[in-house]
Amino acid sequence: MISDLKKETAELREKVEQLGKHLGIEELKKKKIELEAKTSSSGLWDDPSAAQKLMQELKLTSGLITSVESLSGQTDDLAGLIDLSAGEDEKTVEDQLRKELETLKVLAQELELSTLLSAEHDKDNAILSINAGAGGTDAQDWAQILLRMYSRWAEEKGYEAEIADMSYGEQAGIKNAVVFIRAPYAYGYLKSESGVHRLVRMSPFNSDGKRHTSFAAVEVIPETGEELTVDIRSEDLRVDTFRSSGPGAPCGRGSWAQ
Repeated sequence: MISDLKKETAELREKVEQLGKHLGIEELKKKKIELEAKTSSSGLWDDPSAAQKLMQELKLTSGLITSVESLSGQTDDLAGLIDLSAGEDEKTVEDQLRKELETLKVLAQELELSTLLSAEHDKDNAILSINAGAGGTDAQDWAQILLRMYSRWAEEKGYEAEIADMSYGEQAGIKNAVVFIRAPYAYGYLKSESGVHRLVRMSPFNSDGKRHTSFAAVEVIPETGEELTVDIRSEDLRVDTFRSSGPGAPCGRGSWAQ
């Protein structure tokens, strides 16, 4: 009924308003202005790593603001349409409005999830590695199925997925693969996928008619963009000098102290 749609839309509007407060939408707008000012600096790209991190933070901040404002506006528009639909053919109008409401609810759920991903690296890009385990060709095929699944998931969400390394199996599937998935909250969404994944099925690679269990290990780590600095102290080094027994000049060899 139209009255039910009106009530649900009002509840959705209140939910969106609460999400905006939880995200600190006004603070995000101020932060966006500050970040945009930094991107106008003449020496921005003197440090490419810092510049890239700044641009990613600006993209994330702008995306959150746009999501909240767009969802809020669409919810208000829907409420207006519901009010205008009074007196019309309720069944026809209700189906159209219900479909729009369900779409907005899904968007609200996605926005709500992003507010829950608040751990240190949740907003970072993700590095996904898949390794076939026990199970021979079946396990390698299972690893490839997982790779295809994650790739399609990234594609559907509009994420950038780059296969950095992949080793094919002898008969079918893959032995391992490393995929860079670049998008806001990519690591937050994927981190729970880490672990051993098992598949039980009738193997397509043998004719014994028995069930076969295959394993594949998935590991997800954040791509933080932080550079590691290694401090090598002189007292940690040992330098040995050797003289060749034949023609040639002396050579030096450095090695780690044991």
